[in-house]
Amino acid sequence: MGVSINSFSTVDGQSCSEISFENVVVNDSNIVASGDEAINLLNETINLAVYV
Repeated sequence: MGVSINSFSTVDGQSCSEISFENVVVNDSNIVASGDEAINLLNETINLAVYV
C-alpha cells in the first residue's frame, strides 16, 4: 500500500522509474487539478520530461 517506485535502465542506458499508487488518499486541499485540467497538466509534464 502507498507509493512504490521501480527504477530501471532503458535499452539506451537512460534512467527511468515507474511510480505506482495503491490505496493512496489525497485530501481535497492537496488536489492540484481534476478532470480535463489534470489531463492537460499531465500531458504538459510528460512532454517536458521527454526533452530533459
